[in-house]
Amino acid sequence: MTQHLTHAGLPADLTRWQLLRLVETARRPLGLSKGAVSYLRQAIGLTTDGDFTKGRICAFWASVTEIAASLSMERRQITRIETELIERGLIHKSSTNRSRRSGHRLHGVIRHEFGINLAPLIERAREIRALAQRAMQEQIEAKALRKQINKLFERIRGLGCDEAELAADAVLPNHRPSTIQSFQRLRQVAAALEAVLADFSADAGGGEMSHQCDISTLPNTNPDQIDKTCRAENRAARQPIRTTPAQTWLLASERFREYLAFYAAGLGSGRAPDEQCFVMAARDLAMNRRSGPPVSHDGP
Repeated sequence: MTQHLTHAGLPADLTRWQLLRLVETARRPLGLSKGAVSYLRQAIGLTTDGDFTKGRICAFWASVTEIAASLSMERRQITRIETELIERGLIHKSSTNRSRRSGHRLHGVIRHEFGINLAPLIERAREIRALAQRAMQEQIEAKALRKQINKLFERIRGLGCDEAELAADAVLPNHRPSTIQSFQRLRQVAAALEAVLADFSADAGGGEMSHQCDISTLPNTNPDQIDKTCRAENRAARQPIRTTPAQTWLLASERFREYLAFYAAGLGSGRAPDEQCFVMAARDLAMNRRSGPPVSHDGP
């Protein structure tokens, strides 16, 4: 038996198909395409439970043409996927692109192979399980964040302040957290909306409590209270602005950045956009969703 192609085996509580499910769950953290996961499913199906036993060779030698036919893909797609999996450190290719793949089993045990070896995948089983567990936790937290973001939009609308709604539009123009797949971006959006709520809320503690929006009542939308919140003469009494220009720029869409650059140009070379630039850019974006960005500048 070729020693360098053997492996240390799967953890005792893990089967080959459970390993595949972990790979499916951890696909994004592993940086794998959906095609790569389909390939691994096919690959594991070409092995046996015994191949995953400590000290064994775990491999298969189906040709690229055979794998492509099984997955309804082109040969070049399979070649790209194999390259991807090698680069990700999940398979070892003992054959060359021009050589014929082959192998031999004796009494159910692989004695030699000249094809694709799954030892790297098996050796990373514990790491993959940890990544999958983290991914599952992030999925749970992402669901809660999307719900929180929707509630934050409700609370910001409840302020009855146009500037607050424009600021929220700048953070997430489509108001649809379901379109965000990145967990980190969901956290950024939620934090930015928390800051917007704090910036424009008359209640100094309103922004601090917004993370409890699932159980909190909506803000007081009495006209007198709205007027107190949004009148220009009362802005000086607000809490310090928490939404920073850098934070808004980080979350801004490409189109919003075009509007922002338009107004920032009027400040002079080398100057960063100020709060007024962000407000005016958000206003224009909201009013001209279907039109192009401004093409000239006469000053904000």
